[in-house]
Amino acid sequence: MKSITLKILFLIYSNLLFSQSKSEELNLTTDSDTVYWNRIQNEKIKKYNLGFNESKKDELFFRFWTHGNCIEITKRDTLIIGKSIYFVDEVDDFSKNNFVKTFDLKKSVCEKILNLIDSCKVNTIPSDKFIKGWQQGFDGTTYIFENKTKTEYSFKNYWTPTSQENLEVAKKIQNFVDKLRRICDSENLSKQFTKEIPFRSYTYNGSSVIVSRIMTTDEYKKYLKEKRKMKKHND
Repeated sequence: MKSITLKILFLIYSNLLFSQSKSEELNLTTDSDTVYWNRIQNEKIKKYNLGFNESKKDELFFRFWTHGNCIEITKRDTLIIGKSIYFVDEVDDFSKNNFVKTFDLKKSVCEKILNLIDSCKVNTIPSDKFIKGWQQGFDGTTYIFENKTKTEYSFKNYWTPTSQENLEVAKKIQNFVDKLRRICDSENLSKQFTKEIPFRSYTYNGSSVIVSRIMTTDEYKKYLKEKRKMKKHND
């Protein structure tokens, strides 16, 4: 019964995310968890128009998700491509704008990420609800790993590995994430992205934190003027 349920969930998920035929045979790994995050991820992909373009020809793809960021690696024969995508929502009473920027990753970076996935054996770690002793909470950071090969697909999430005391598997997950970010130069990419955000106040998807940019007096006056125009237009 569990196997049938997982297959049904995957067929629903593949229709939304992969745009693949229901007849395509892919096994959802039994250590995956798509019940809740399936809906969340598909809403996110649609909202930010992330433009994923999976193909049956792909030998594999891997995606890492966290608040406001997705790192994707795709391998097709000798072709290896990757990108790191950042996205935020404007915090404003008069608009629901968002800002998205994609950074293409060099082939050498993509190869390092694939080697990291293999060396850390991250795809062998089950989703956190299958890990005995893994605690859940409302704050913190959730990491999501998607991995697809020619024969199977996995979807796993991990809530705040740094809060899991005495769990070696949590340390492995966090170690992988830290190395992945270093390889992608995420710190510098994030800084570059932040400089280009056009909003005064914004938040990262899935985060309760609101970031506000300091403005000069002239900038703030201009901002208020634009918002008054927007409010008048919407009234």
